[in-house]
Amino acid sequence: MSAASSAWAVPWEQKRDAVVWRGHVMSNASQRSRLLQLSAALNRSLPEGLGRGRLDIADPRLHGRMAGPVLLSGSRAVVAIDGWANEWNGLFFKLLGGSAVLWVASDRFRMWYHHELVPWEHYIPVRSDMSDLADRIMYVMDHSQARNASLQRMAAAARQVVLRLSVRAEIARLRAHLQRRCGRAPSHIVR
Repeated sequence: MSAASSAWAVPWEQKRDAVVWRGHVMSNASQRSRLLQLSAALNRSLPEGLGRGRLDIADPRLHGRMAGPVLLSGSRAVVAIDGWANEWNGLFFKLLGGSAVLWVASDRFRMWYHHELVPWEHYIPVRSDMSDLADRIMYVMDHSQARNASLQRMAAAARQVVLRLSVRAEIARLRAHLQRRCGRAPSHIVR
């Protein structure tokens, strides 16, 4: 995984000065729908130099702009937000990409590696109602030397967590967990 991921990882100094999200909005009552509404307002109201006009938040079905690893890893920050299900592969690749990750809280979903992620060490937490989104965006758009260093450390630490994961190790961890919880691991879980 590290060879493939380093092929599209963009050095911090070359990252586009933007906060990016791509995903599908499944309903008007979803967190993702709220994100689209908020970003439109924030693009106009944030202070100059701290995010105004720098939010690239879109549903590709509506706006035709898909996002691959290069767009995501080539941006200063990316937003991770659940939809009908958790954003398991999206969050994983966003953490791998070396950008600051603004992770919108979700009480509905947990993945096997979430327990290894620590707020402000691996990602920037955003409340589920996104009432702090503007503050978080201004935080990542602050280009002071100290902030840049902090964001780079955070992105590197998140990347290291993801690179440390392996299929074999995670299956072994799952088997051990099921053994503790159920007294045995199901036979269909690969050894």
